[in-house]
Amino acid sequence: MTLIMELWHMNYDCGIMLYGSCDVLLCMSDADNFFICNPSTRKSKKLTYESVDLPDINNIFYDCIYRFGYDNTNDDYKIVTLVFCQKEIRGDIDEYEVKVYSLKSNSWHRPEKCSQYPNMGSFGDSIASGALHWISYVKSDTEKKRLIVVFHLGTEKYREQLAL
Repeated sequence: MTLIMELWHMNYDCGIMLYGSCDVLLCMSDADNFFICNPSTRKSKKLTYESVDLPDINNIFYDCIYRFGYDNTNDDYKIVTLVFCQKEIRGDIDEYEVKVYSLKSNSWHRPEKCSQYPNMGSFGDSIASGALHWISYVKSDTEKKRLIVVFHLGTEKYREQLAL
């Protein structure tokens, strides 16, 4: 049995995180390793964690969200990572970066950022038609609008529309 299958059979309390599934593939990690695996064939690919290029400042909280999906435009599987920092827990996001891993090219890269800061609670919770969808808020002096932001996995471009 491969290491990833042994890890996969372990309990969540042992530190296994499942970030998403697509077709027959799982995107998961333990404390030290990141994997894409196919439980039916018992094959896995160990990935490297990508470094973060955000400021390293005391009293800043960092968090990271991973989403996994299929890019039907390029016949590729991709991991989209959002790393964000904020001055206080549950505060507004002060800065963020997005990185994308392509299974086909076996590499990470940084697409351009969206003009709207993501709402970390809804980042990429919905993957449909080859795109991640999440809610962002636009604040002005007079109102706060909700937007649906769409990140297309194939073109790696954003589209925004007002939420109902």
